[in-house]
Amino acid sequence: MDTEAQIEALNAALRLQMRSALQYTLAAGSMFGFEYQGLAGSLGAFAAAELEDARHLVEKVAALGGEPTEEVAPPRFVEDPREAVAG
Repeated sequence: MDTEAQIEALNAALRLQMRSALQYTLAAGSMFGFEYQGLAGSLGAFAAAELEDARHLVEKVAALGGEPTEEVAPPRFVEDPREAVAG
């Protein structure tokens, strides 16, 4: 196994995983409109699940003797809840 390549791939996934957690958090906290209020709690739960997955990636990087990245892929904030939900 090419350990360095594995660490690099895991860190690439970690950057995206942390972005997902951030984007779900942004969406959950900024939802407005009666028809979208029910989604805010679910999106917050999704954010928590993404952080748990990020923790697992960090554990894998550390177990391989690597240093987990602190970088986060650039998030995208969408103010309109219809757009945010449509993805």
